[in-house]
Amino acid sequence: MSIQIELEKNGKGVVFICSGIVTAEELIDATDTIISNSNIHYQICDFSNAKDIRIDLQQMHKIAIQDNSYPMDSKLSHIVFVGDISKWKILYESYEQMSKEWIGRRTGFTTAVFDNIEEAKKWLSKNI
Repeated sequence: MSIQIELEKNGKGVVFICSGIVTAEELIDATDTIISNSNIHYQICDFSNAKDIRIDLQQMHKIAIQDNSYPMDSKLSHIVFVGDISKWKILYESYEQMSKEWIGRRTGFTTAVFDNIEEAKKWLSKNI
């Protein structure tokens, strides 16, 4: 598996550390492992070490719908992406658009994109 899942020390966040070739199925499986944890406030998808991300628009739609299936008592409010913005721009923009359409109406998720994990964590510390 090219996704390692780490719970943040503060207990409020989870980081998907992606490397190599990342597939939609791996992202869906990783999300399945954390979806029942109602204490998570944020999710970071770190693609800094990913060589390729193989997700088509239909699969991205499935991921957005999966994110909409978080339990109603979930505290998840922020999903951020980390990695080369120019390289993964279409992926980020697709998720953001679908999250507004499918997720945002129900939960009010905020999505953001950062070049590195330090920027993401700094932003999250100010916005959660």
